[in-house]
Amino acid sequence: MTSASTKLLSNLRAASTHLRATDADELANTVDDLLTPNGWRNLRTAVEADAMGRQLTEMADLKKRLAQFGTQKGYSPFSGGDSFSISIGKVAHDRYKRKWAKSDSSSTTDVIDAMTAFITGEFSPADYPRRAKGTGAATYINLRMTDEFKQLFDDAAKLREAELGYVTTIGHVVKAYLAEKYDKPAE
Repeated sequence: MTSASTKLLSNLRAASTHLRATDADELANTVDDLLTPNGWRNLRTAVEADAMGRQLTEMADLKKRLAQFGTQKGYSPFSGGDSFSISIGKVAHDRYKRKWAKSDSSSTTDVIDAMTAFITGEFSPADYPRRAKGTGAATYINLRMTDEFKQLFDDAAKLREAELGYVTTIGHVVKAYLAEKYDKPAE
């Protein structure tokens, strides 16, 4: 047993003794339960369940905030705001432009769809093929985006970090969404 483990065990036993001396038997029993062989496992299960509950609550809050964007008359997450660019390979961009020309989609609607699907948890970006540095030309999808919508995305990215295994970016989500929407072979 390490010295940190020994100190933790000693402190928990001392806490239990102190709690009993102050007539806080229920709290002392809880500490004693932690010291049983299954105590730590039970605590871990409770902590994980609590974290899951908080995540579900935060996700519901994100969905509510997103819904508020749609209820504001004439509001678009891209009306006003600062200029924002997403770097994308020229070959892929040209391919998407051809698809946009043949459909009712556009770069703006696809960016909104990608971000909305990510924020609501309906879309999880798979790793998309990255261009090796110095290979192929890059171009940009340029648009304006409000700070509120960017913040909503950032909050969702932080919330979903454990699920994804990394903090993602708007560019990553959009490129993965476009690749999944347009580059998948027909079934």
